[in-house]
Amino acid sequence: MKKTVLMTLCAVLLFVVFTASAEIDGFELGHMEENIYVNPALGITMEAGDIYNNNGGFLTYTGEQLNDYNEGTAFDDLPALEARMKDGKPVYCLLYANMDRHIIGKTNTVKLAVYLAAEGDENPEITILSQEKEALEKEAEGKGYSLTKAEMSELELAGSMWSRMSVDIANGDRHMQMTYAAIQKGDCVYLLTMSINDDSVEDYFPYFRAQ
Repeated sequence: MKKTVLMTLCAVLLFVVFTASAEIDGFELGHMEENIYVNPALGITMEAGDIYNNNGGFLTYTGEQLNDYNEGTAFDDLPALEARMKDGKPVYCLLYANMDRHIIGKTNTVKLAVYLAAEGDENPEITILSQEKEALEKEAEGKGYSLTKAEMSELELAGSMWSRMSVDIANGDRHMQMTYAAIQKGDCVYLLTMSINDDSVEDYFPYFRAQ
């Protein structure tokens, strides 16, 4: 009798552990190790290096910034985050900003979001990039900018090949470079967005490395 009860208890505990883990294949928020972001599902790390140390930037995957981006869904509420993805919404798992440039009116940022790939979509990376292009066009027009370039290509980043969209938006003499990079892992598509006003958006690429 005791053996049967023990086996039943073990089965229940295993069920609880299983249901508490990610149900969506490939979904991983990642975690911070000091100033380094690590995402095992992607097999990448990001260390902002001199940008982080010298320019007053912040690199985070927890806290109010992410909760706000995810519309109040707590970063540690895995079922709620997966529910967002099933509703077609992104889950943000990394935010980086260069605060010095933000203070002088320029915002240089890196964002990593994860989407649930649509069932039956044979090229979900391109689908996500196309959706981002449409959203960016609307946002840019609302702020008096125009989309002057949106070129599709591939990008080798941190040991993997990503689908890439290179973007320029402009308002007179002001312009911003952006790179959107998408890659599929399991049921998910990860979208990396890099925006920069100064120098070149490629300056961010070396901060991503294979894990």
